[in-house]
Amino acid sequence: RLVNDIGKLLDLLVKNHLDDVASTKKALEVNMNFG
Repeated sequence: RLVNDIGKLLDLLVKNHLDDVASTKKALEVNMNFG
């Protein structure tokens, strides 16, 4: 059961990380366009 919870937590972290990477890329692109 604990392993299951850790797996869910890892999934959440990975998803959040991917979202962060996507928004960082988008922000960088915007900066380059206006910079």
